Amino acid sequence: CWGDNTYLQLKIPPDVSSADQMAGGWDHTCVVSQGQLKCWGTSGAAVNIPSLNNVRQIAAGWLFSCALADSGVQCWGGNSELVSEVPSEIHGVRRLAAGAAHACAITDSGVRCWGSGAQGQLNIPADLGNAREIVAGSVHTCALVD
Repeated sequence: CWGDNTYLQLKIPPDVSSADQMAGGWDHTCVVSQGQLKCWGTSGAAVNIPSLNNVRQIAAGWLFSCALADSGVQCWGGNSELVSEVPSEIHGVRRLAAGAAHACAITDSGVRCWGSGAQGQLNIPADLGNAREIVAGSVHTCALVD
């Protein structure tokens, strides 16, 4: 990791020797290694997220993160726009994306988004089609469709 280290987001914990995935938010970094999730930054201390088993994907937003695991999607961290409260209808998730204060998922029934929609980032086009990849910027979302 390189760049600004104000929140110790660059200080890789000594017990992180490999990673299958990683995601970086405004002030934190997370990795998935062999299905286990570890995040660090803001507080300066690395945090294991023990309630999640077999993590398949991680997405980091401004002050929050979301993970897709066997138990479904879980989000935590800053919740000013209720982004950490994953709606109950979010299930069958295949991919996740996190923006500044919103998150989106590709589910078995299409794309679903939650959190802040002040700039239209939750307004999923009715004719979106079958999304196969999704990304989120600060206040926008994009999908690759078939």
